[in-house]
Amino acid sequence: MSTSTRYRAPSIRSLWWALSILVLLGSMLSMVVSAMVLPDAGGGAVAIALFAVVAVVYFIAGGVAWLRRPANAIGVLLVWGGVALTAANLANAPVAALAALGDVFATAVLAVIVHLLLAFPTGRLNGAVPRVLAGAAYAIAILVPLPSLVLGTGAEAVAIVQSAAGLVLMIATAALLAVRLRGADRRARRVLLPLYTYGIVAVPALVALPALLPSDQAVLRAGLQLLLLLGVPIAFLIGVLAGGFAATRELADLGERLSTTTPGDGSLSDAVAETLGDPSLRVLLRSGEGLVDEDGDPARVSAHPDRGVVDVDVDGRTVGAIEYDRRSEIDEARVRRAGRIIAVAIDRARLSAELRQSRREVMASRIRIVEAADRERFRIARDLHDGLQARLVLLGVEAQQIAHAGEVSAEVAEAATALRRRIDDAAGDLRRLVHDVLPMPLMEGGVIPAVEDLVDRMPIPTTLSAHVEPGALPDATGTTAYFVVAETLANAIKHADAERATVTLSQDGPTLHITVVDDGAGGADANGRGLRGLADRVDAIGGAWFLSSPAGGGTRVEVRLPCAS
Repeated sequence: MSTSTRYRAPSIRSLWWALSILVLLGSMLSMVVSAMVLPDAGGGAVAIALFAVVAVVYFIAGGVAWLRRPANAIGVLLVWGGVALTAANLANAPVAALAALGDVFATAVLAVIVHLLLAFPTGRLNGAVPRVLAGAAYAIAILVPLPSLVLGTGAEAVAIVQSAAGLVLMIATAALLAVRLRGADRRARRVLLPLYTYGIVAVPALVALPALLPSDQAVLRAGLQLLLLLGVPIAFLIGVLAGGFAATRELADLGERLSTTTPGDGSLSDAVAETLGDPSLRVLLRSGEGLVDEDGDPARVSAHPDRGVVDVDVDGRTVGAIEYDRRSEIDEARVRRAGRIIAVAIDRARLSAELRQSRREVMASRIRIVEAADRERFRIARDLHDGLQARLVLLGVEAQQIAHAGEVSAEVAEAATALRRRIDDAAGDLRRLVHDVLPMPLMEGGVIPAVEDLVDRMPIPTTLSAHVEPGALPDATGTTAYFVVAETLANAIKHADAERATVTLSQDGPTLHITVVDDGAGGADANGRGLRGLADRVDAIGGAWFLSSPAGGGTRVEVRLPCAS
């Protein structure tokens, strides 16, 4: 199977450039804010510089996550976290209006972290409780301090209210995340547990640090808070990259991708799974009253409650279905839209799968016909050998006994001896007939002893090299292999006037390789009666053959036969 280059739609390439520019501009803005604040920072210069570094990390992590999963809001939220940090850094600006803006967004990044925890991994706030908690987080971080900032008083009371409300919010958030973890499977839990644990610990620690450290340790306090904040985008980015979710593409790009690929470029399941970000997604095809996979093998949808199924229709006909993980970032509406986009491709894949299944059935039928013919050959050869040939031998013995009986005349003895000779000739003709129908070495010992016997009886020097596991070949393959060698060697003697021949049989996994080479006159006709019949038999059991016979250059026949039972 060839490996094709990973597809990238034009909109994905455009998104890559747009996000790169966004990350660059955000990072430059953070640096500019730091440069503006640093001259009046005094002993807090290190903390202010670290503010910029952390913001840049948020921008970069957000850009990577956004590009990785364009339909998911995790990347957007991380970029918003970088904006919140950059704005918070303005609290130390020498311009009063900018400093006021910085005070408004001083704790906004904590609300962003709560939003991230509640939205991961889908990027959406599913349900009323997560929406209420996220809204409360932004209200506590931004709206609660506004009256104090406008009036210029009550800062201490606001800090107490923020701390108490934030504590209640974090307890509620932690409880909700614990419920999610309990209902997650083992794979999802491995991704969610470290992230949830870090987030639940980091946010209270950020709030508690001012109370734990004395006021003269403000720089240390700010530095520790920023280091805790630094771990958040890294943790979420790792969750995005290692969480088992493939990069997503817009559904429009899926249609473009399918329009520029051929049936052999990859499966529909891979294309849709990569687009929607659910690696467990399967595209199933309708065949008769049931479903099959893209190889045409029977399939059924999962009955597990976490698995969703959406039918795909074309002109009112159900042509397939999409099975997906309900717990992933996609919802039924997006799956239905994807189904409408790939409906024609599913119908085409369905017809291709039915064609492949029909071909397998035809191939199986042809193999059964070959095997039935070989069984009939075996029966006829066995009956001739054990029946008629044995009776001829007994008749020859009786004729010999008559010829040597003392009471018969010379004329009778001579007639009996002549009869015995004719019986011997008939038995010899019968043995040759049995051998032509199916050689006894092949019936009794298999293909290797039969080919060895054939090579030993060759009138020209013939070399045999055989590397085949005993009993590894199906009957149809072994019989076909014998007839391949027999026919090609017969042609080397009868038509090519060869002086030397070489026969090689080797097994490579599920394939038997046969090569017969002679140094004869060449010019063998692939459409000749013998080789044409040989090719038909090889093709009947799913094999392939190759003929090279230049005039005056000898003949080389290579055959590949399936030997998997």
